[in-house]
Order: sequence, then C-alpha cells, then structure tokens
Amino acid sequence: MIIPKCNRFSISGRSITPHLETFIIGQTSTQRAAPAVWLRPERSNLAHRETLEFHKAITFWYKQLSFFLSRALSVKTIFFFYFCVVFSFSHCCLANADNEHNSRLDKAAFLFNQGKLKNAIAEYRKLEQLMTVPKEPILNLALIYKNLRQYKKSILEYKKLLAIAPDKIVYANLGEVYYLNAMPDLAIDAFNTALKMGDKGEMLYFWLAKCYEDKGDWQNAVLHYKRALGINDEMVLSLQGLGNLYVQKKMWAQAETELKKIKKLDPSMLFVYPALALAYFSQAKYDLSLKAFRHIRAYDPQNKEAVKYIDKIYQLAGKDFKSKLLKKEKSRIADSHAKKLSSKVISGAPLVRVCIGRAKKLRFKCASDFHIYPVGKSSKVLFSGNADTLCKVCLNNGKLMLSLQQRIIKQLPLKIIIAPQSSILIFGIELGNGQYWANKIDRIYRGKIEIMPDKNGEFKIINIVNLEEYLYSVLPSEMPSSWPMDALKAQAVAARSEAYVKFGRHKKEGFDFCSGVHCQSYGGANVESKDSCSAVDTTQGEIAVYQGMPIDAVYSNSCGGHTQGNIFAKCDNIPYLQGKQDTVAKTGYSFPLAPFALEDWLWGNNLSINCDNREFSRQSNFRWTRLYKRKELEKLINKKLSVRGLIAINILERDKSSHIKSIEIVDINGRFIVKKELVIRRMLGNLRSSMFNIDVKLDKNGHAEEFLFYGGGWGHGVGMCQVGAATMAQKGYSYSDILKFYYTDIDLKKMY
Repeated sequence: MIIPKCNRFSISGRSITPHLETFIIGQTSTQRAAPAVWLRPERSNLAHRETLEFHKAITFWYKQLSFFLSRALSVKTIFFFYFCVVFSFSHCCLANADNEHNSRLDKAAFLFNQGKLKNAIAEYRKLEQLMTVPKEPILNLALIYKNLRQYKKSILEYKKLLAIAPDKIVYANLGEVYYLNAMPDLAIDAFNTALKMGDKGEMLYFWLAKCYEDKGDWQNAVLHYKRALGINDEMVLSLQGLGNLYVQKKMWAQAETELKKIKKLDPSMLFVYPALALAYFSQAKYDLSLKAFRHIRAYDPQNKEAVKYIDKIYQLAGKDFKSKLLKKEKSRIADSHAKKLSSKVISGAPLVRVCIGRAKKLRFKCASDFHIYPVGKSSKVLFSGNADTLCKVCLNNGKLMLSLQQRIIKQLPLKIIIAPQSSILIFGIELGNGQYWANKIDRIYRGKIEIMPDKNGEFKIINIVNLEEYLYSVLPSEMPSSWPMDALKAQAVAARSEAYVKFGRHKKEGFDFCSGVHCQSYGGANVESKDSCSAVDTTQGEIAVYQGMPIDAVYSNSCGGHTQGNIFAKCDNIPYLQGKQDTVAKTGYSFPLAPFALEDWLWGNNLSINCDNREFSRQSNFRWTRLYKRKELEKLINKKLSVRGLIAINILERDKSSHIKSIEIVDINGRFIVKKELVIRRMLGNLRSSMFNIDVKLDKNGHAEEFLFYGGGWGHGVGMCQVGAATMAQKGYSYSDILKFYYTDIDLKKMY
C-alpha cells in the first residue's frame, strides 16, 4: 500500500495518515486531534457524557417552555423554540449514530485481527449502508479483499472511493492491486494518474518499476528503480529489484554495487549472499567469492551449489591460491594473542557454565601460564603450559590428545579442565549456526574451560565464570556499548534477571546456558568495553522482581512499536509481561488495528514511538521487507514442511499488538497450520519479526508468482524493547524507569 511520508496523528482516537484523513473528511488538517464527526471519539465515559448532554438539553428547553407559556407568544418565538428543540434532539441522535458507527468499526477491527474476515466484511458492509459518506468502511473492504487475493473485488471498492472523490493515494493503491492481479498496463495508468495528482513517493516508483519489469521493459524498470532510490537511497526493495536485473543481464560490477548496499542495510536478507558470491566469482574475485560461499555453507550446510563453487574456485584460482590461504591462516594464528584480564571475584555471585561450542579439535593460547587437570575431585595437574604457547586438544579414535606446536605430547582423560591464570584465546569458535550471522571467529574468554565428550565424535567446550563475568560479555553482545548508560544498566539488570530465572536451562546437557540467542548472546571477553563493564558493576547483584520473585526479563532488539504479552511455552498470562505501545506519549493508534491502520502502521515512519530511532537502529530493524519468488519461498518452507505448488499464505490470527499468532500455508495438495512466533518466522526465511502483512503477485493464470512480506520490529517483541530503552535513556529516563515501563508492576532487588 502507498502511504505518504508524513507524521501520523490521531483524530478522536482513530489513527490515520494526514492524506487519508483529507480524503475521508474532505479537508486538510494539521492538528493532531482535529475533530471529525465520522471518526471515533475517545471511549472514556462516552455513553455517560452523551446521556448528560441530552438531559441538560431537555432541562434547558423545559425551563424555556415554562417561561414562554407564562407570556403571550408570537409566531416567531414559537418557531424559534421549535427549531432549537429539534436541533438539540437531532444533535443527540447524531452523536448516538456516531457511537453506533464507532462500535461497529471497533468490532470489525477486532474480527479482522481474529482472522474472521467474512464477519469483518459483513460489519463493514453494514457500515457502508449506515454511514452517509462511507469512505472508511470502503477503504477497509478494499484492503481486506487485497489480503484475500480477491483483487477484482478490491478494485471495485477502490473505484467506489474514486467515484466519491478522486484522490492520488487511492489511485496509487488501485495501481498496486492492478499490478498484483497481473494487469500492468492498467496499473501504470493508475500510477501515472497518481503522479499527475502530486504523489511522488518512492513506493509508487517501485511499483512502476515492477510493472515495467513485468512487461519486459528492462530500461524503464531500471529508470524507475533509480527514481525510487533517488527519493530514498536506503529502499531495500528497489535495491533488490535493481540488483536482480543486473544479475539477469550479467552486469556483475553493477550487481555487486547494489548487492553490497543491501547487505549493509539489511544483512538478514539471505538472497543477497549467493547473488553476491556469484558476482565476485564472475569477476574472478576468488578470495571474496570463497569467503562468501563459505559463509553460505555456515548458515546453510546442505547447500550443494556453494560446495560446487568452492571446488571451482580452487581449480580456477591456480596452485598458489591455496598455499597463500594457508600461509595467511598461519600468520593470523601466530600474530594472535590472548589479553591479560584480572578476574572478578564477587562474594555471592554464582558460577555459571556456558557452552561456547562443539568441536573435534580445539586450538588455544593462554595470556598467562596454565594448568590442565581432570574433572572431578582429583586436583592432580596433568599438564602445565606457558603463556602464549599454541596448544591443540583433539579427539583421535576416541582418545583426547594434547599437541604443542603441532606435536602430540600427551593423552588426556576425556573430561578435563584448562585453567589459565588470566584469559584464554580459542581459535575458530563457530557461532550462529543456521543464522545469517553464522561464522567462525577467534574469541577470548575469562575463567576456566571444561572439555567433556559429546555425540558424533565431538566434545563440548564449556566456559566456567561467575555471573557478573558472564554479564561482562552478555551485555555488549546484546546491546552496543555506545548506547546511553541507563540503557546499558537496564540491559544489565534484565540480563541478570533472566539468567537467575533460567539458571540450569541446559542442565541435562551438562551446562547452564548456551552462548546463542536461545539463552543470551555471549561473545567472550573480545566484546567487553569500559562502559558495558561499568553498567554491570554499578548494578552488581541487582535483579527485577515481581511480588518478590525474580522475573524472566526477556527482551528483543525492536518491538516494532508495540510489545506483546507472553508467547512462550503455553502462552500463559504473565502479569509483568503485558503488551503496550512503545511510548510514554500518545501515538494516535488504537489497537487492535483496522486494515487501513495496519497498512499505515507497517509502511509508516516518524511514528513518535521509542524504537523508531535511527541513532540506535537500522531502518530495517524497525520496518523491513522481504520479496520472494514463489519457488524461493517454497524452498525455504520445504526445510520444515513438504509443499508443492504454493498457492497462498493466509494470516489466521493476530495478537492485539499486530504480531501474528498463526498462519495457513496452502499448496496444491492441502493446507498446513503453523503456530508459534519463532516457528513462523524461521519457516518463512528467518523473518525479522511476526508483525507483518503479505501481498501476493499473481501471474496471468492466477497462480502465485511473488510474495512480498512487509513488517515491523526485530525479535519476538516481548518484554523490553532495546532500541526503545536506548531512546528512553536518551530522553533522560533512569534505568529503573525504563525497566518499570517495560515490565509491569516490578521492583528492583539486590541479591548480593
């Protein structure tokens, strides 16, 4: 949907863009709370207020009648009295009618979010009959039909709106529906009409580019993608369209330029990595291509194309290429050193066991002398080593062997402790398996390292530190250290609280926490900073409690503007995890959102909410898009299900916050119901959040051709919004204020 770039505002409690407000009531308003008869008044004491007004009017005119009857009345006086009584009564009737309209609008919005679209349509149809100028119900009907892919019905609704009053936004939205229904010529006409009427938004040029691409007009497609980017050079959809066209035309240098921009703006878009790797390969940039294809293998180990291209690179790059890579690797290890860190001894702070990886071999250096001893009661030292010595522990035929400088010197028990006096540097730790950030990285750790056997001929690598040292790493892994101090303190308390509640989460596996986002991100001492450590130290031992008990203080990067209640486990209602708009001020949006308000919300910017802050977040973390060809999406879904001939993805139910609770995937063989926020996101290509909507482009035969997902936020949206916390801290709120805003009715408590 085309939404103009402008501030959103509220008219009597209803959210709407200024342009849509102008279209519906026929006048421009610059006030955030301008009155309008058709719009929803505030709900508080509405019925009581109307009753009082009616009683006041009756009392007033009764007194006037008594006064006039006590005197001789002229005809003019009687007429004036009659007119005033009728006017007062009519005013009350209009107010009651407006209240009925508002109740029906509320009901329709509720039904829409419950996925009861037929019932919502019925309510909007009733409103269309009841309202004198029914622009709002017609607009909502047009959008519901678009969601249902009943594009011909959507077109009819938009034509009704244009018959009431021609409008550039309605023409633009009509053009979008024409395009989705494989009618590019009519779409171009509608878009050009919107242009003539003054609409110059980047989405309009994007849709024009898609229309020309649909018609095979490559030059006009490129021209309009560039026009869209001229308005907003961070518009990922247009960068994607332009990049894909360059790939199709084998214009590899131009493709590389556009794809690198996408990667920088939104690194979670997985399509960019194979395309960029191919662009490097096709330009004989073998070192960059190899790195790119290895990254693909890291997040998608089953990718056969990546393996094929890696082999090709070694064949084409020549004999010296591999030897140069080995030489570079040896040089990197020789030049890498662990840094000396003083241990943090804190009375009362529990020790935690963090699994930092699984491997068949472990290469490490210590910043100081170290000892190796067996796990258990025995304190016998098995080996003592010197600082900065390259060591390797590996499994060989079920035996754990220790090597120094590539020479085996000792067999060790299968369970050992490596105890440095300072810190330890471990080479090639794998992180983010299956995620776009998957990688191998060298990391430094405080505390001790325990090695214990695992399945598949591997061993677990477990880091043992106290809780405060654990937080030294968690805090900067989860929140940038450059953010305001009170945001860092709020993060420290939230992370400590979550750790308290989930302590021993992986007990059956032999450790307390994993090092990924399943528990809390733990990047080792590499990521520590002065400010993040200070935030941990100044809140030492402090947690959030509800009625005296530690809370599971979950958090995510960006809630998208509205947090949601508990969605984990059995989705039980948790008093301190209640959904709310991410602001202490009013946004003008009333949740659950009606169809047109949802469009405005998801495409909007400058929404006056905490997490809409470019100082602390990429735009793609707040509002994001994903555009898939049908076969691309089928491939992603088939990692979890087995679909063929994907027809549709239907949204079955939304939370009040607009996050999706369940979807229906429809293919030629049947239907699949998918529930749970994270399951939905992963199945659809690791979407940034579950707050989204879907447009489906059909081909000329009415079959699904492309799927456009557009949404808001990054993460599950429960509990503290991290970008929102940073914005609150920037505005002067304390970490206590921030925590009490995001977690309802909590207190702070010192545990040690």
